Amino acid sequence: MPDSPGAVYGRVGKEIAARADRLWDLALALRADPETAFRT
Repeated sequence: MPDSPGAVYGRVGKEIAARADRLWDLALALRADPETAFRT
């Protein structure tokens, strides 16, 4: 049986919380140099 939406959102929230510092650093880097987001 598939997971309920609440269970999935709960797992996603935990993963985001576990990576919050890295995600914040990435956001700051992209804000400082927006062209980075478009490089391949």
